[in-house]
Amino acid sequence: MSDLLNKKITIESLEKSEGVTNGKPWTKYQVVDQDKNKYSFFTKKQDGEPTRAYADYTNLKLTLGSEIGVGYVEDQKKFTDKKGKERDYTQRTIRFFEEVLPEGVQMAKQSEPVIQVEEPPVEDEIQVDKIPF
Repeated sequence: MSDLLNKKITIESLEKSEGVTNGKPWTKYQVVDQDKNKYSFFTKKQDGEPTRAYADYTNLKLTLGSEIGVGYVEDQKKFTDKKGKERDYTQRTIRFFEEVLPEGVQMAKQSEPVIQVEEPPVEDEIQVDKIPF
């Protein structure tokens, strides 16, 4: 299994493709970033549930020009081109999208819960001096 990588990208191109494999329809999106790297994600897992990437894509309302963080995996693959030559390529599969904060803005840290302990009252020590009359 490949390691999860993170990168901030700008969506330069977005394509949707559909098909059927083993009688099951599928929908796949391909995203191209500012460096011309290609990433892809499917809308549904094999069990029919939406993928995390697709849920994030719809919830964040991503469009061309969106600046977004992606969590993805890379796999080295091979294919044979039209001339019969074997070629290497990197397949990048998006696992999730996340919002990117503007430069200089940080997420507010969640503070630790405050635990209040009730302490017994402290009695002041009173020093009694003899007062002359």
